[in-house]
Amino acid sequence: MKNAIVSLLLFMSAGTRCFSQNDSQGIVYFNRFFESEKELEYFMYYGVPKKIKGRLYEVTLYTLSDEKVALGEYLGRRLKNRHGLFVLYNREGKIVVSANYRKNILHGVYQRFHNNGFLSDSGYINRGRNQGVWKTWFDNGNIREIKNYTIGRTWFGYQYSYLEKEYKSWFPNGRLDDSGYYKANNREGIWVDWIENGSIRSVGMYKRNWKRGTWRYYDTKGKLLYMRRFSSFRYDDVGVYVPLNRPNEPDRN
Repeated sequence: MKNAIVSLLLFMSAGTRCFSQNDSQGIVYFNRFFESEKELEYFMYYGVPKKIKGRLYEVTLYTLSDEKVALGEYLGRRLKNRHGLFVLYNREGKIVVSANYRKNILHGVYQRFHNNGFLSDSGYINRGRNQGVWKTWFDNGNIREIKNYTIGRTWFGYQYSYLEKEYKSWFPNGRLDDSGYYKANNREGIWVDWIENGSIRSVGMYKRNWKRGTWRYYDTKGKLLYMRRFSSFRYDDVGVYVPLNRPNEPDRN
């Protein structure tokens, strides 16, 4: 009885057209993964597919209470594979995600937005893996982070994405926060950590994500406070305090 009532309500909310997976003009229901669904208990969205060209269909998706949540392209009449542009909306009707798919796998330009409409993330995805330059922004529009991704392949042929080359991050006020380089997902080479007022907090060398050699640490006015020397031992994350040859210098060990 319960299923019969729910079924009736669903069909009333969607209109008088009959449900049909094979009718490009009929109402089709979708599950939470945005795939066409036949089982009543998994219905979350509905839409009327419109044929664009060939085997490509466009569907505007609505909740069962008639709120628009997405607009996307599908490959094939079964409407299981997102293929092409797919856009998600918030309750105010603003775009929160704009992505591209190839046979249900993220592939192409990807963009995510803050609720106020400012861009949050932007980059390129190659068959589900981040590739090239990726940027993120604060909700005030200021740049937050720039990363570089490279796609590698394991001995078994599995592809993965890792950080490579230059990296930078900023504070919300637009000043630098961190700057350095990555190699195979590890911090490598000279890294600089900044204070929000624009002064350097610390500077030193990384080797395979571990601090190496002499690191220098500064106060908010740019004055050298102390130094630490990190050994070549892999798990040395404390370092040894290096005296600055000043009178009455406190022991920081």
